[in-house]
Amino acid sequence: MYVIAMKNRPYEIAAMKQLQEHGYLRTDMVPLVEIIKETRKCDDLVDPNTGELVKRKQLCSDGIVRSYRIPDRRTERDVTLQMVSDLFPGRDVLVDYFRCDLGRYHYDAGKIEFVLRLNRDLSLYIEKISGITAYPLLIPVITIKQGLDDVLSAGEVASLVSDLRRDNPSQRIALRFDDMDGYETIAKQVLRDGDYLIYDFNEQPICSKPVECMRLKNLRLPAHTVALCSPRRRELTGKDFKDCADGEVTKLIDNVHLNVYKDYGFDGVGDYGGLRDNLPDSGANKGRALAIMYDGEANGFKVYVKDDYELGPDGFWDVVERMLNDTEIACDDTCLALAAIRDKYQRHDKGYTFAEWIKYTLVRYVQQLAIHRPEFV
Repeated sequence: MYVIAMKNRPYEIAAMKQLQEHGYLRTDMVPLVEIIKETRKCDDLVDPNTGELVKRKQLCSDGIVRSYRIPDRRTERDVTLQMVSDLFPGRDVLVDYFRCDLGRYHYDAGKIEFVLRLNRDLSLYIEKISGITAYPLLIPVITIKQGLDDVLSAGEVASLVSDLRRDNPSQRIALRFDDMDGYETIAKQVLRDGDYLIYDFNEQPICSKPVECMRLKNLRLPAHTVALCSPRRRELTGKDFKDCADGEVTKLIDNVHLNVYKDYGFDGVGDYGGLRDNLPDSGANKGRALAIMYDGEANGFKVYVKDDYELGPDGFWDVVERMLNDTEIACDDTCLALAAIRDKYQRHDKGYTFAEWIKYTLVRYVQQLAIHRPEFV
């Protein structure tokens, strides 16, 4: 089993849509969606007498008067989970309302208000987790991370699981740990066949915790056990790759977890699809243009970088030109990401952005896994 972890951000969502459309998100690949923001929706305002939509007219900058629908604020509702369910029709999806040790991340507080609320308000977190059970194929992830100010105790975990299963005794759950000390007994008590235990290694390699892995293995849990890794460290930026030759498989991202997870007693493995486990920050329109393209055969990442901070995303024109001149990668006419990159380069009608490379990286990674790893068992 392979678990693909993602935040509910636009380009990651777009990547998942494309991978499913082309059949590359296989049945042995389970999405783990980390909710970092809510999406709310309103119905359009309707005239109660005529039943017709109420519209407002507005004079636009081109001198034309256009009619626009008006949202009915009385109907505002949270559609976050419905959107996750719709994104992955007919599939099991692990859903994690994201709480974390914020000291490990760079972030813009204005862009992660929902994460901050989840971190500070345990009752809100429990309310959101409980709402997941309304969707049969969505599996609530209960996160227990020691860096949190208000970490769930073993007793609180037991109580929450009991509540989740009150109306549906067969409700599946997942427990996510980065340290199981003091939680072994409760894991054995609540986890059943079809459930998940996700051990989050963060940016550390699996081999860094041999004792913890052995203790987990000795629990002999009936649930799926997943080693979740983040080998592309958050601190790595374009400047760290500036000495790499075009198409060189970098040593700065060690993807060995895909090869060794079974050796440490796990029956599943997961990661962020070549992306960093990061949160939205203040952003900038400067920085070195960096393309990281996963090679499934080598289980490594080919790197192309423009070492010009001031040029920002405009540096991708040079990056792409050099990538397309690299016959080892350019000859791949099946790669969805490369096709989109090449098409944009040839049209040259709009510049690349840093954000869109999130989609290219993720699509390339999962497609390469689907091709070069026939199955995760």
